[in-house]
Order: sequence, then structure tokens, then C-alpha cells
Amino acid sequence: QPAHHRVNITLPENTLHLIDGLVGKGDRSRFIDTSINHYVRTTTRSKIREALRRGYRASAEIDRTLAAEWSTLDPEAWPRA
Repeated sequence: QPAHHRVNITLPENTLHLIDGLVGKGDRSRFIDTSINHYVRTTTRSKIREALRRGYRASAEIDRTLAAEWSTLDPEAWPRA
């Protein structure tokens, strides 16, 4: 089991009330830990997805150009398997 460290954080009162309304005072640490881990995993995945989307968009014009160039070749010139 990973080591646990006591930290002192400051939260707005309404945030603390939200946490306590969901999990109660005894489970604050677990809730905060779970929430942070979920946020990091979700954010990381969404950043990866967005990077892939940007890459696809950036290469789309090149892909269309290559497809157009190759489509003009005579299919009879290609050896058959």
C-alpha cells in the first residue's frame, strides 16, 4: 500500500460542504484522492484524443492529394496477386 502523507489544504466553504454532503467528514481524504486521480486520467485521455484529432486534420489535405495522384494510375499497370 502506498505511503500516506498528511497535508494541509484550504478549500472554499461551499466546496467543503459539497464534499461533506457526498461522503461525510470521515471520508474526505479518500474522496479527494479518488477525484484527483479521476480528473488526471480523464484530462490526459481527452488531451490525447484532441492531439490525434489535430493530427488527422493536419494530414487530411496531404492524404487527399496523395489519393488523387494515385487514382489517376491505370489499374491495368498493377500486377495481380
